[in-house]
Amino acid sequence: LGLERPYLVLDVARVTYASAEVLRAMGRRAERQSVPALVIAAPHETVREALELLGLAQRFAIHPRLDAALKAISG
Repeated sequence: LGLERPYLVLDVARVTYASAEVLRAMGRRAERQSVPALVIAAPHETVREALELLGLAQRFAIHPRLDAALKAISG
């Protein structure tokens, strides 16, 4: 990830559940080129599994910790 476009880093460390509809909405948002790229930091195992089951995990840069996500987008 470079800084070609803006990024929105979502620190979801405290989120233990996200409905399929919320995750799909995030996926639709990630498809639009005119908005910041979504980067997900520190997802709970259940959220990560849901993203994978819905086929959405590949649409986002997912990092195990917030500091790792911030480092990745800064170059």
